[in-house]
Amino acid sequence: MSQVKYQIIVSGQIIEGFDLATVKRNVAQLFKTEVGKIEPLFSGQAVVVKKELDEASARKYMMALKQAGLASKGRPMSTAGQEKPTAPTLGAAGETLDQTPPPPTADINTGDLSVGPVGDTLVKPSPIAEPDIDISAYQVEAAGSDLDRRPPPAKPDINTSHISVDEVGSTLDETPPAPEPEIATDHLSVAEAGEEIMKHPSVPPAQIDTSKLQLTD
Repeated sequence: MSQVKYQIIVSGQIIEGFDLATVKRNVAQLFKTEVGKIEPLFSGQAVVVKKELDEASARKYMMALKQAGLASKGRPMSTAGQEKPTAPTLGAAGETLDQTPPPPTADINTGDLSVGPVGDTLVKPSPIAEPDIDISAYQVEAAGSDLDRRPPPAKPDINTSHISVDEVGSTLDETPPAPEPEIATDHLSVAEAGEEIMKHPSVPPAQIDTSKLQLTD
């Protein structure tokens, strides 16, 4: 986490939309003091009004001054062994951060240009030569003509004389049903719920000689 500390600096710049008297009263209330004791803040000289603030606290302090109508800046404080702080300066509340001057107006000479009327063709299209395509081997048929003149395939010779059609709902399969199987169950009985039906013989544990085995690394 950054250990950079900030100080809040004002120079009496009033934020647009506020008047001086109102800003002085607001700032006096913010500092909980009288208007006469904050006059040095409006001298036009840079005055430090708060220091040893972390970035979050500095931004809150600057926002409070902005709401009161006074512009401010948060500047990182120099630390031991440093001539210039490495942290960025916090822009004044309501200030334009990019102070780069605008580029010069481009000097473009349009004296040799003119504007044509609406709908005028500005670029005359060059004629395109018709392609030389030989279509002598082709001909055009009348609309609706059958272009496929191949003979139709021969009809298949299928004999259906031995096949007949029954009435709707007729039973086609008249095979007699299979007789019901005769299964004797009189020698069977049903065990009680939870009763052991099959008794398994006990199996003695296996006798395995491991005396000749050893573990290796």
